[in-house]
Parts: sequence; C-alpha cells; structure tokens
Amino acid sequence: MKRVILLWVFLLLPLGLYAEEGGKPVTTTTRSAKAVTAAANSVQGVKPAVHQETMKKIADLEKKINELAKKVEELKGKSDHLVLGNLKLWGYLRMRYYDDLRRKYSGFSLEEMTVNLFYKPATYIKAWMNFWIHPNQIGFTPTSKSIIGCDIPTEGNYCIKESLYPSEMIGYLYIERAQAELTLPTLGPLTHSLRIGKWYRAAFGIPPAYPNRKISDYSLVSEAFTHDRVIGMDYMLSYNHMINFAASLYNGLAIGARSFGPYDRVEPKSVTIIADREIASVTGGKLAAVTDNDYNKEVSFKLGYQWPAGASYRKEYGGNGKYFQVDAFGTIGNRLTDADIGYLKKLNVPESLVPNRKKFRAGADLRLVLGRFSSDAEFFKGWTGGLQTIGYHILGVYKIFPGRVDFLARYAELDNLVDFSNGKYDSQTFSALWNKRQVQLSLKTYLAKWAWIQTEYYFNLEGPGTPKWNRVKNDVFFIEFVFFYM
Repeated sequence: MKRVILLWVFLLLPLGLYAEEGGKPVTTTTRSAKAVTAAANSVQGVKPAVHQETMKKIADLEKKINELAKKVEELKGKSDHLVLGNLKLWGYLRMRYYDDLRRKYSGFSLEEMTVNLFYKPATYIKAWMNFWIHPNQIGFTPTSKSIIGCDIPTEGNYCIKESLYPSEMIGYLYIERAQAELTLPTLGPLTHSLRIGKWYRAAFGIPPAYPNRKISDYSLVSEAFTHDRVIGMDYMLSYNHMINFAASLYNGLAIGARSFGPYDRVEPKSVTIIADREIASVTGGKLAAVTDNDYNKEVSFKLGYQWPAGASYRKEYGGNGKYFQVDAFGTIGNRLTDADIGYLKKLNVPESLVPNRKKFRAGADLRLVLGRFSSDAEFFKGWTGGLQTIGYHILGVYKIFPGRVDFLARYAELDNLVDFSNGKYDSQTFSALWNKRQVQLSLKTYLAKWAWIQTEYYFNLEGPGTPKWNRVKNDVFFIEFVFFYM
C-alpha cells in the first residue's frame, strides 16, 4: 500500500495538476463589446470629424466582437468526436495495472476497446450502435464458462478454452448497444419518445453506462440489479421537463451470478453474487428451459421529479452547477423459469428458500449536484421466488482541482434476508447467500479532457451475517488508463 500512495503523490497528482486543458475555447461574450462602447462614450473633447471616424471604427470593432462571440458559442456546442454529416463516431480504450498488494500477482491487462456510432438522419429520430472488443476480458482468471451452453455457473455469455496465460485467451466482440429513438409530437407541456432495441432499461434505476457510473467498475449493488442490458422497448414522457415517467417492456432477465472480488489466477473466484443476467438468445435449446415461453416478458415503470426544469444532469455535473433528481421504480410480469431454478441449485441455494416462482424488483434513486460536490444513491429490494434481497449504494464525488483531480467514494451493501444464526450457511459453498459490503475509493487524474488515470482500491467484505465479516481476502487494487479517440 505504501508504494501505491507514493506512486500517486509523486507521479499521478503532478500529471493532473500540470495537464493541458484539452483545447477549451476562449470565452468571449458581448460584455467585451459593451466595454468597447463604454470606452467610446467616455471620449470627450475631440474634434467632430475625428470623433465621427473613431465612433465608426469602434462600431465596426463591436460588430466583429459580437460575431466572434457567436462563433465561440457555436464551437462550445460542437462535438469533440469525429462527425461525418449526420454520423458521429468515437471510442475509447481502457488498460489496467493490477496488483493484489500481497505479492502473489501483478500485471497489465488491456480491458476493452470500443467503436461507437451515433446517427441522426432527422430531428425526430436518432440511433446508436456500440461495439466492445474485449482482448483480455477475464484478466487473470484461466477459464470462463457461460450461463447458456456451458455446464457450470459463470461470468460471461461465452465459452473459451482453459488457458495458462492471459495472452492465450480469445477476446470477443460484444454489441453493447443497438437502439433507435423516435421523438413523438409534443402535446402541450408533454414531450415523449419511444426507443427500441438493446440497452439499459430507461425505467429502472440509474443506468450505469460508462462513464456514467464514474468509478471504473460497477458497484456491488449494480452487479446484482442493473449491470446487464435488455432487448425491448422504452416509452419516456415528461411534463414541463420536471415530472418524468418511463415504461419498459423487454425480455425478462435470467437468474445468474457474478463474482465478488478480483480477477485472480492464484486464488480463483469463490464468492458469488446472485444477479439478473441478460438473455443472449431465445434459441440454442429448449425454449421453455431458456424463457419459460409466455412468462419471460417483464415490464418496468419509473416515476420521477427533477429540478430545475429541463436541466441536464450531465451538463450540470460537468459544469459544477446545481441539479436534483429523485425517482421510484419497479418491475412486474416475469417469473422464475426452469433454467432459473436450476441455476439457483448450482449456487447451492436451498429449495426451502425458493418456495415459489414469483420475481419482483423495486427501488428508488437520487442524484444531486452542488457545485464541486455531487452524489448518486440507489436503493433496491428484490424478491426471487421467496428469497428477499436488499441492496443500496451511495456515491460521493468531490472535484479537488476541477478538471484536474477528482476524489470519488462509494459504499454499498447487499443483504439476503436469511437466518444465519444456526451456522447452516457458514461454509463458503453458500457464498451466494452471504451478506456483502463494499467500499470503493478512487482518485481520478485528468491528463486532458478525454484522457485520465484512475487509481482505485475496493474493500470487499462478505460473510454469513453481520458478526462474521471478511471471510475471504478479495480486495481489488488497480491503476486504469482511459483514452478516448475520434
């Protein structure tokens, strides 16, 4: 830990303090022109002819300054990414240096490269297509298997051969987003739109899109409830741009698992989180086993309020403004499938804890921006066939040196309401049922507007009940470099 602190103080902090601003335009306003006019009005005691000529030159100068101010405002609104007609292209790469701080492993990992496209052929329609390439998705883990098509609980929706070294592992292409949005005609103070395709649900929680989640990795609670995308439709409506409503209809998510801890080849993943996972396909096997036919569709609803009217959270966060948002949401319609029940058995969840096939999710979220400080918070409760899970997390961001260095911290809890008093679930075999806590700390050092380094440490605690924390040493430390291109 000592060498990590020294690295940040003597290398990353100075980089942030002395980094270029990334080509910010010089702010010029009409106040400059007004100042010129005021100076002209103060001219006294000159000959009429000279005064007239001077006033003409000042008027021409004032006109040019106003034109320059308009051009600056136009430049502010232009995209930093590559724009070709109605098509916008951009992408980024992320690379990490991992270190377990216990001298068991360390190394570099190229996490992902992306190609993102945005197309707007008309004012009322737009579309997105995001491709993720994961050259070394599993990091230090030698093997991975998928929910559908492989025979053990796993991490991703793919299968690869067992490998001795990460460099031998086969990366894969993932379509992160494929979606179109149609803006519908306004109805007085009502504005509304319709989205179709694949993306996060508009009507459930705060979509943890990168870099919207701010800390590099998802939180413990996001891993359980909001990590995966869905395929379906979203309807979004706003009244006076203050009261917002959304409804989503989509293929219901499957019950799966995610790991809680690092990508560790020396000590393989052993602590799991029961998670809602994306259904990659409704083919490739018996339809009933994958989707339970008519019962796999799910509906989410969300109702919220924001202030001030029409404000953009992203704009106010980036500009150190003021913003407030609160929402309540929930899901209905989906049931546990045969595949879900079978997967819970693989996670060693006793049948007595899953007496039925009912599945619901509900929660609330809050976002706040007050100048340099901002905060996001979410609360979730899930019912999975009778097994009840409560989770929440709260994120705080403080811009120590705006545009240079940010400090971020997030705390999360995920509790399964299970009786641990008899010691029945003390074995690590039942880690999917254990209660979990997580503290994520991050220092974000900007090298330029679209390039930064994040130094992060995650304290991961787990155990069968409050008195038995930290059963497994699975903290995470890494330094991540992020660079946007195009």
